[in-house]
Amino acid sequence: MRKNTHPVYSGALLLTITGLFCRLLGFYYKIFLSRAIGAKELGLYQLAMPLLAVGIAFANSGIHTAISRFVAKSSSAKDGREKSYLAMGMCLSLA
Repeated sequence: MRKNTHPVYSGALLLTITGLFCRLLGFYYKIFLSRAIGAKELGLYQLAMPLLAVGIAFANSGIHTAISRFVAKSSSAKDGREKSYLAMGMCLSLA
């Protein structure tokens, strides 16, 4: 492989490989769940998970915008509090 590869190509390759790996893990996880909880319950699980994902996305959507605004304002003011804003945003997102 050449040393001077474009970062877009290497990033696309990395994302492709990790996407395939995650799909493979998800496939085996669904096999495990179907044996553990049964087919009917797995169907209910698959119906509920997209709703949960949308709910989490709505709950966290404002946090990313707020972090971006605070960091931009802090970096223009040169007060050095960017890391504290980032840490607080990560704590809020994880909670």
